[in-house]
Amino acid sequence: QVKEDLSEGVLKNWKMILTHPRVFKMHSRSGELEVLVDGTYFIYSQVEVYYLNFTDIASYEVMIDKDPFLRCTRSIETGQRKFNTCYTAGVCWLRAKQRISIRMVYEDTSISMS
Repeated sequence: QVKEDLSEGVLKNWKMILTHPRVFKMHSRSGELEVLVDGTYFIYSQVEVYYLNFTDIASYEVMIDKDPFLRCTRSIETGQRKFNTCYTAGVCWLRAKQRISIRMVYEDTSISMS
């Protein structure tokens, strides 16, 4: 687990995987993935969250530019560990220069970036 700097709730410090350099550009400082080619995209994410406070739910949003596109909300396991994974997916038409990011909805969250 990594206590992530969640300024404005946006996840950063992504590990790069192989992406097509003519289709996507990763902006690691802002945590945004920029689309370089207009088209229909299948957008998906899965986040493992560990909450440090006493909330019963974990929630994050997949943002397109500054607008929420998808939201995933799950209950946190009861007991000693307060964690769960949350998966969401959708299809969206994107234009070149639009950016995708993930924003945590609640504070006091540790994120596993491994």
